[in-house]
Amino acid sequence: MHTLRGGAGGLDVLVFGQRRDASLTALPRAGVAWSFPRWVELTAGDSPFAREAAAGPPECPPPQAERPRNVVALSDVIPIFDGRARQVGMAAGAVATGLNHVVLPTGGGGAPPHCHSLEEEIFVLLEGDGVLELWAPGEGVAAEHPLRAGDVISRPAGTGVAHALRPGQDGLTYLAFGTREPGDMCFYPQQGRVSLRGLGIALRSPEIDYLPRI
Repeated sequence: MHTLRGGAGGLDVLVFGQRRDASLTALPRAGVAWSFPRWVELTAGDSPFAREAAAGPPECPPPQAERPRNVVALSDVIPIFDGRARQVGMAAGAVATGLNHVVLPTGGGGAPPHCHSLEEEIFVLLEGDGVLELWAPGEGVAAEHPLRAGDVISRPAGTGVAHALRPGQDGLTYLAFGTREPGDMCFYPQQGRVSLRGLGIALRSPEIDYLPRI
């Protein structure tokens, strides 16, 4: 069981999670559980929110000098890809989801255009500006959409539309969240490459006619 409490200065939090229809979330003090698409009453009485409020503030132990291993500082995560990305979700022990912190300098590049078969991705732009490129199958020119800090991009799985983020004149810093599906296949059309996550291998096909090669 876990919860977050704001300090004297308050607390702003971004919350990510996979939305599984079969999820079960229990509120043990309230005596109820959330089983999509309804609340499961463990006992009769008031609404779960009223019961949770009536239970009062949770009893929490005093803060420990050493934080648990699943709480990491961004600056402590070793950067990869020439310092452009930090795999903060993996560093914190996430298994079913991933979260990367990405910094693209002006004129730099991030991941090449790609699309996933099963993995859904969400991008949260923190600083700078840039462009979202969307490459539809059979089209040699990308549709471009301007980006700025505060924008959120959702890229559902299985669309066949490849995407890429390009930094603008102020560079681009963003969070990249994605589900970690063992059977996911990621297609990089400009390279004619398919990455099979569950097998840990990549396949190449020079016959793929999807986008102009670069």
